[in-house]
Amino acid sequence: MTGDSADTGRRCETLEAWTRKRFPAKKVAYRWSGQDFDSKDSLAFIGRNPKDRRKNLFIATGNSWNGITYGAIVGMLLSDMILGKENEWTRLYYPSRRMVKQSSISYPERSPKPQKLGLQGALQMAERLSKGQGMVFEIRGKGSMAFYRSEKGSLRSFSASCTHEGCTVTWNGSEGSFDCSCHGSRFSYRGKVVSSPANDDLKTVA
Repeated sequence: MTGDSADTGRRCETLEAWTRKRFPAKKVAYRWSGQDFDSKDSLAFIGRNPKDRRKNLFIATGNSWNGITYGAIVGMLLSDMILGKENEWTRLYYPSRRMVKQSSISYPERSPKPQKLGLQGALQMAERLSKGQGMVFEIRGKGSMAFYRSEKGSLRSFSASCTHEGCTVTWNGSEGSFDCSCHGSRFSYRGKVVSSPANDDLKTVA
């Protein structure tokens, strides 16, 4: 999940080590990551768009890492809805259903909460950042701030509040970005929007 992994780089290293034991791999040409959007109850949203007045717009999202399985379900359910056939799954996956969070589901290796410091303490910690590194701090009485040390050595600082709905972003060292785990927004090390739903860049803090 975006912004949730404490160390995505280590996951790549583990996968590379596993591969080298089993295949004659000499060089890793590329690394990449993806995003999976999850609903509160871990079921996909499939059906008519509740806000579509014309009743002819259908949506399918929130696959919870099960895209292949849900691909088959989407094909069966939406085709029945378009043809006017009853389907027992309609209410189960209805996009505006009432959701209850499943307490049995856990996500390992979530990012730790930002360190809570005074402003001067946060600035001192930020000064120690190596080139290409970022960090997020919770400043007592001032909210959260994000810092990044550029490859040229300059220190950039931003509000760590996601411009979508105000959740706190985390630093993704593997991607070199500030990510929000609430709704999947991502921002570059310059604070620029990389992925929506956020539309505005992180606010620069002098």
